[in-house]
Amino acid sequence: DYVVHQVLTKRFDVIFHLAAISSVFISEQNEELCREVNIFGTFHLLNAMMKNNSQTPFIFSSSGSVYGNVSCPSKEDDHINLENLSFYAFSKAKIGRA
Repeated sequence: DYVVHQVLTKRFDVIFHLAAISSVFISEQNEELCREVNIFGTFHLLNAMMKNNSQTPFIFSSSGSVYGNVSCPSKEDDHINLENLSFYAFSKAKIGRA
């Protein structure tokens, strides 16, 4: 995998992880693709960083959709009910909890 190879062989000042299948429609139509990219792709990236004993700051871009349909304003520590989320939001919430 290209990204894992880059993490293992290069030095970075910071890693901004923005990659995702972000379309709710596509994530609902192809949950396997969304799971592979959003969840497993993130784990592969983090595992590569750990193998490399990386001290590089890792910034993960989540989504407001992980909170579902809540009244505003909401807080980061608000309870997230994973059962009522789109698959896209579910995938982002799973990574955020890891």
